[in-house]
Amino acid sequence: MAAGLAGCTAATNVNSSNDTTADKSAATSAVTAVNTSASSAPEISAADKDVGYSESDSVNITLTGDGADIEGEGAEYSDGRLSVTEGGTYVLTGELNGQIYVKAKGSEVKLVLNGVTVTNDSHAALFIDKAEKVTITLNEGTENTLSDGSSYTLEGDDDNTDAALFSRADLTINGEGSLTVNGNYQHGIVTKDSLIVTGGNITVTAVKDTIQAKDGAAIGGGKLDLTAGDDGIHSDGDLSIEGGEINILKSNEGIEGNNITVSGDTVNVTASDDGFNAAGGSDSGNDQRGGFTQGDPSISLTISGGTVNVNADGDGIDSNGNLYITGGTVYVSGPTNGGNGALDYGDQGCTIEISGGTVIAAGSVGMEVGFGETSTQYSVLHNFDSAAAAGSEFTVTDSDGNVIMSFTPEKTYQSVLFSCADLKEGTYTVTAGDTSEEVTVSSVVTSNSTGMGMGGGRGGFRGGDGQMPDGGNGGGFPGGDRPARPGEDNNDNTAV
Repeated sequence: MAAGLAGCTAATNVNSSNDTTADKSAATSAVTAVNTSASSAPEISAADKDVGYSESDSVNITLTGDGADIEGEGAEYSDGRLSVTEGGTYVLTGELNGQIYVKAKGSEVKLVLNGVTVTNDSHAALFIDKAEKVTITLNEGTENTLSDGSSYTLEGDDDNTDAALFSRADLTINGEGSLTVNGNYQHGIVTKDSLIVTGGNITVTAVKDTIQAKDGAAIGGGKLDLTAGDDGIHSDGDLSIEGGEINILKSNEGIEGNNITVSGDTVNVTASDDGFNAAGGSDSGNDQRGGFTQGDPSISLTISGGTVNVNADGDGIDSNGNLYITGGTVYVSGPTNGGNGALDYGDQGCTIEISGGTVIAAGSVGMEVGFGETSTQYSVLHNFDSAAAAGSEFTVTDSDGNVIMSFTPEKTYQSVLFSCADLKEGTYTVTAGDTSEEVTVSSVVTSNSTGMGMGGGRGGFRGGDGQMPDGGNGGGFPGGDRPARPGEDNNDNTAV
């Protein structure tokens, strides 16, 4: 993937207007909607970033393969299990064929991994059963590995354990060391409470989800390399990405949560279905997967900073409610089938807006989506006469011959949505590979699309009120049914 901002500078708002059929002065006086969904993602505190600890007050534990040498109180070893039963700081080193087990009800526990390898063939390698909060600190310069087996022996209260690192308490991961998690049974990292990541070089490979949080997640630092059989990052609650580098190398859906906010650093997503999906929590079936469904205005996906790169076979960035871009840089190599769009948002009553940042979203013709007319930054949704091959550079050139935007999509594309602060009223040349076409921007929303979508920002219908035009499915898919989306028969998430 190659991209360039060329003449685009820091985002600034421009006067609002509609496309060529709108009254510009009326649109200029409109008040642009702001994301009113109150995020309940966990807040990152100073303690979540704190990697320090007192060596004199810590319990030092050396794992010896089939045993453990423990210096201090609050931990014990028996039959392959190292049990932490009291609050405090525990510094661990060595290898264990068995399990680290935390059961310190109502207490805070800090596990400092100082070169640890734990392998458990029949259960979680690290099982946090009871605690107020557990912080895993990865000591600088150390490599740590947690691996489970392909089948579990489950009984009693642990019958929902399904990850190599499994927690029933709030979980924080920080530090400057590395952590490799191999989820051979189902998932890599699961917490039934909240998850915060502020540091570490974390590599997770899992049969299903690589990271899963029930009560919300916040990522404020570190580097995550994730290879998932299902979701890369899945949160039943709200999800906030505030910093760090996230690389989802393989997934079904890349990043999924309730309300999703991205405000910093770098997110790279490769997905066979949606790249991002603000879906109202856990997967509940096809009715929450977009298409001609009733949107939920209480759900939102907001990008306000950082750099987001998405390569998705389904929708590139999909919100089943509102979609707001207020800053940052977003590149999408979107779907090659007409049943998905580079961007997508909830249907009736929901909004798609841009007020800042840079966006180039390339995809197929059919369900392409443009920004709504309440946006305050100029945008263009342009469909070329023919498709451009994968690897064909897309450029936007102004009337003075300056290239103000460029991007090289990784897949075949025919429709491109683009916006940046330097895009103003005027004439531009848009180029896809060897094909160049002229675009005249005379209002805040410009589009030549006649796509089958519906709603204010969808190609072909520019009413702005999110309502279907008269006539059922709006002249859409034959028989009134949209094409099946990739993976719709594989929504077996087990986060709850």
